[in-house]
Amino acid sequence: AFSTVPAAVEEGRRIIRNTHRVAKLFVAKSVYAALLLATFGLAPIAYPFLPRHLTVTSSLTIGIPAFFLALASSSGPVRREGFMRSLAAFVVPAGAVAALAIGAAYLLARGPGDLPLEECRSAAVVTATLVGLGIVVQVERGVERRPVRPWVWGMVAAFLVGITVGLQIPWLREFFAIPMPGPTGWAIIAGCSAAGILLLLAVRRVPWLNRMEEPPAVEPAPAT
Repeated sequence: AFSTVPAAVEEGRRIIRNTHRVAKLFVAKSVYAALLLATFGLAPIAYPFLPRHLTVTSSLTIGIPAFFLALASSSGPVRREGFMRSLAAFVVPAGAVAALAIGAAYLLARGPGDLPLEECRSAAVVTATLVGLGIVVQVERGVERRPVRPWVWGMVAAFLVGITVGLQIPWLREFFAIPMPGPTGWAIIAGCSAAGILLLLAVRRVPWLNRMEEPPAVEPAPAT
């Protein structure tokens, strides 16, 4: 019976590690949603998202990735102390970057782009999805900058293909109220998404944020 103890302990450690990773996805989304509400929600301007838009972005960047990350194998130390500090060090910058990229895409589409409201919202939805997938990759890498596992890259690629194909299907576009962006819309999406992902990579290299995100680890006791 005692032979099963090491496997049970390692399974518990895997659950703790994966819970920390999944929490980062959900709370990062809450941060950027709160920032968008605090800005666009209080401004005399139409909100960038409709409720059905959140079904698309949340499913592709949080719900489905969190399901697979929660069940996947994991390695590394377990960090039981300083969880909230570690979580905040990731989700606050990541959520702020996502909100900035989404807001910029929406405002550029409405202002200089002079696009219809529906296309402006499309720009916000696609930008939110692209930057959200960038956050998924950063969660996978962690503060240790681990190599991204091939299946995670495959999942991200599948979602990129999925949203691209979905925009080609008329009844899906109509159901989710996401019209196909024109050349101007795609240029805004590409620029804001690229800028958002590059900014996310930059803040992930800030030394004091890395120190906050990496609290003391609890290593397994040496065998006796």
